[in-house]
Amino acid sequence: NDLYWDAEITKAHMRIGNSGTPNSSRTLVDTSGKHPNTFNNFYGRLRIARRGKEWSVYIARFRDGTEIDDASLVERWIDETGNPMTERKIAQVMIAICRWDRNTPVYNMQIDDLKIWKINKVPSNTKPY
Repeated sequence: NDLYWDAEITKAHMRIGNSGTPNSSRTLVDTSGKHPNTFNNFYGRLRIARRGKEWSVYIARFRDGTEIDDASLVERWIDETGNPMTERKIAQVMIAICRWDRNTPVYNMQIDDLKIWKINKVPSNTKPY
């Protein structure tokens, strides 16, 4: 029996890399959370960060009616293999909202906000302002 046919299961999937750069693809997270329905009716926060060779992912579903993080997960990966994406500047961000197979899609989906920050390295001998 195919349980996906009539079950609502929202998955969090984040990866780095692209098909044009050999050995650059790495899945950082691919999960539905602690339970198969953890991220259903998702309204929340998605974060991906790179600090040096460490990549981290944070996903949190807001508590109903609030913007307070509730069901969440954190994944980390330290690049010890020299993935080409670790040393590059951000060139693009892709966000996809997909349906599975021929199931009726949900028509009310949106991305409210997208931010990209660069964290500058400040030398230890710099005077604070």
